[in-house]
Amino acid sequence: LCVLLTLQGAGTQNSGGCARWCPASSTCVNATACRCNPGFISSSEEIFMSPTETCDDIDECVPPSNVSCGKFADCRNTDGSYYCTCSPGYGLVSGATSFRNESENTCEDVDECQQNPRLCRSHGTCVNTPGSYTCLCQPGFVFRPEDPRLCADVNECTSGHNPCHNSTHCLNNM
Repeated sequence: LCVLLTLQGAGTQNSGGCARWCPASSTCVNATACRCNPGFISSSEEIFMSPTETCDDIDECVPPSNVSCGKFADCRNTDGSYYCTCSPGYGLVSGATSFRNESENTCEDVDECQQNPRLCRSHGTCVNTPGSYTCLCQPGFVFRPEDPRLCADVNECTSGHNPCHNSTHCLNNM
């Protein structure tokens, strides 16, 4: 009796003559049974009458679901639903942040170099790549290990690439 009372008082969303024990994310059917809402599934049948049944979220982003977001896009599961977003480095032509299916997919490469010309700092050149970008250092400069967007001067006098004759003094210039 205690179990039944606990289940009945467990905050069902139904009212009136409906089965008060219907779990969250479900609706009452004919005042005697429950059915999980779209995007949710029970472990038993579509319509159930057990007060211990639950409605669990369907992850539309994993098989056997047939949801397809398309090229350069990722599926994001939500409670009872899903949405699609462009993969990092890609954006929707419209500027929106999400869409529902492959037919709405307009994900295209974002030109990070054009959006932020200072991505590659001093003495670096930004080159857009599909879904990303890379920095190239100008001649005489190399990437700093602590920051691959920052180019540091190569001291040719001490690096073993000294272009000067032995009888001259090497002076490093930037």
